Amino acid sequence: MKVTCDDCGSVQPTRNQRCELCGASLSEELERKEQGSLAGLLFGAVGATLALCVLPGVGIKLYFADHVATSTFVLGYVAVWVIGSALARYFTPKEEYNFGVRVGHYGFVDNPLSLRDNYDRAHAKAGLVLLPMGIVAGLWGAVLRKLFTRRR
Repeated sequence: MKVTCDDCGSVQPTRNQRCELCGASLSEELERKEQGSLAGLLFGAVGATLALCVLPGVGIKLYFADHVATSTFVLGYVAVWVIGSALARYFTPKEEYNFGVRVGHYGFVDNPLSLRDNYDRAHAKAGLVLLPMGIVAGLWGAVLRKLFTRRR
């Protein structure tokens, strides 16, 4: 990452405390850059949380409005997101998946002689379910790291 000195306009690496050309302090520029990136991360985390967590939750709740109490639904939904976020942290996608036997333009058909294609389909589906949870948890983790890490 680089910062621009306000005095002379030269571009400096962030590891420099002073400008190499004019000797001016780069602390204000570093603070400004850090605040800007924190604001962007916070905006992204809030937006992703609304788009990937809150809006689908509201849609699901409206669909099942007559069947489940609101407090029970919210507790269950939050529990699923917390557990899914923890699982998403450790989920690693495979380099290659075997979804079955490809039959012409019909797509993939289950291979009855192997369980590997069943396992790979389940693994890919789990990855697709955990993807939004990993995005939201990763953004909030970056915001918290940015807030609580000390500058050198």
